Amino acid sequence: MRKDEFKEWLSTRIKKKPISDCMSRCKTVEQALQIDLDEEFSYDKGNRLINKMQYSIADERAKKEAPAEFHFKENANIRFRMTDLRSAVNRYFEFCKDTSK
Repeated sequence: MRKDEFKEWLSTRIKKKPISDCMSRCKTVEQALQIDLDEEFSYDKGNRLINKMQYSIADERAKKEAPAEFHFKENANIRFRMTDLRSAVNRYFEFCKDTSK
């Protein structure tokens, strides 16, 4: 992940607190899955990763476990946590698209 460039890019789009949240969530995904977001973007624009991070209302109702790589606190809302992580990664991939032009 290109941290400094991403932080600068985010600063023109969102406020300071959400920037640190987004950066932290991207780092969490990289560490949990042992990946590099830039490599995932290069592979297929991040589609494989985004698909892997899906967790639907149906999954929630079925009480499906969170992906094993992610260690959420007990009683955490897995769907909301996965949505937060996926949203941050989507922002990173948007940054990648903008900076690859």
